[in-house]
Amino acid sequence: MFGDRNGDLRGGTLPTGENTITFDLYSKNKLGGDRLGTITRNFSIVNDITPNINQITANNIDDRFPQIDGNNLVWTQGLGSNEEIYHYDITTQQTQQISPRTNGTDVNPSISGNHVVWSSEIGQQNYAQYYNLNDGTTKTLSSDPIEGLVPIRGPVRIGGSKAIWVSSDSSSIFSYELDNATQPKSLGDEDIAINVVAESGYQINDNYAVWVQENAEGGPDHIGVYDFSQGSPSYLADAVDDADPKSIHLTDEYLVWGDNAFGINYYNLSTGVESKVFSGGANPKVTTWGDNVSVIWQGNDGDTDLYRQDIDPITGQPKGDVIPLTDNSFDDGFRFDVNGSRIAWMGGSVPGTGSFSSNIYYLDLSSNSSTPLQLTSQFGQDFPALSESHLAWNGRPIGEFGPGVQEIFLADTGALT
Repeated sequence: MFGDRNGDLRGGTLPTGENTITFDLYSKNKLGGDRLGTITRNFSIVNDITPNINQITANNIDDRFPQIDGNNLVWTQGLGSNEEIYHYDITTQQTQQISPRTNGTDVNPSISGNHVVWSSEIGQQNYAQYYNLNDGTTKTLSSDPIEGLVPIRGPVRIGGSKAIWVSSDSSSIFSYELDNATQPKSLGDEDIAINVVAESGYQINDNYAVWVQENAEGGPDHIGVYDFSQGSPSYLADAVDDADPKSIHLTDEYLVWGDNAFGINYYNLSTGVESKVFSGGANPKVTTWGDNVSVIWQGNDGDTDLYRQDIDPITGQPKGDVIPLTDNSFDDGFRFDVNGSRIAWMGGSVPGTGSFSSNIYYLDLSSNSSTPLQLTSQFGQDFPALSESHLAWNGRPIGEFGPGVQEIFLADTGALT
């Protein structure tokens, strides 16, 4: 076994051949803490081995989809027609509801610095909502002085000081400068009719916005790019190959995407260098750490595994071999997150069971170890989210197996060695 009831940490080999290290959390007593409305603050599930893992909520209401930036953590609390957005300050250990309504559907928060955005349902339509952590102001971003509230499709995403969303009819894509703007900015070309493929993703940072749009003339879809320094959109028509782009991801000037032919593709938005990274993968993400640019994606050899390929940022060509980050008979990385050299994923699932049988795994690419750390020992852990120094996820507490008991957990990645 990997950890005993006294909290000892032991290395071992899973029956499938994957070496892991498990942090055993079963040795703790029943949790307790101060109540704040329906939120319970700083519920420690720490053992002697991992001194900085905390359970942030304990309310049996369902807390899900955490997002984290710096020392600020946000998530959705509730189910169905009664969902709100909550914020936890890691420094002060204070929790607050930041969505203004007590009854409604507020979901899919995204955070950058002091800016929080989410999708708010009003009258069976969704709108882009905003909260400023510094001064407590809130407003609806998708609004117009003449048309009033303008509905959106899909989640609101954020990068740097900018937010991005798609109109409800998919005919427009908008950005909003959160520090000083008063109105949304349309990013598409007024002379080109677009139909944004919202399911394929759209992302933004302070320099670029990217999205996928249908090709009006038929053929492969395009990737739309808005360079804020230039003030106009451009299109990567038939970028890299003739397959439809899917699941795009943006970090700095580096763009990656999967396609419907299961190719993994790379494009440098500042130099125009492009390359095919791999054939036979899906849902890539790109991350930078030190002088390294690494692409991480999902592959399938009968079960889902994670793979890494380093890229030369100048030539765009792969450096070295493809490195498998997991290799076993379980599903790993169906959902994963990257931040710098850090990777976290839900894994260890029996194929076909999804998050019901999953745990949370963590790996630092800059460390000397290629062995993932298994951070949880209770099935039902999902949606990992990384910042520079923290990892959050939602999952079932120890001993809970029923529905509606998803809680938020937080780890200090500096202690995960």
